[in-house]
Amino acid sequence: MNDNVRNILIKASGDIFKSKAFKYFVTEIARQSFVIIIVGGGTKISKRFSAAGYTIAFDDVHGRITETWEERKKLVMF
Repeated sequence: MNDNVRNILIKASGDIFKSKAFKYFVTEIARQSFVIIIVGGGTKISKRFSAAGYTIAFDDVHGRITETWEERKKLVMF
């Protein structure tokens, strides 16, 4: 194995995972790096939060904002 190969972790929205542009992006990176992709379920989680009565808020840096410990625990259960 080549010790110069970079390890790259990509976190992708479940909504973008099937797009051609995303597949191209990952394919190009994987030509020279070891790539691991984590696919989220953001849309499904947002629907479950809404159904449970939680307000959904996002910011540009951190993504989904959870304000209480109860909300954070719900993320694990969804």
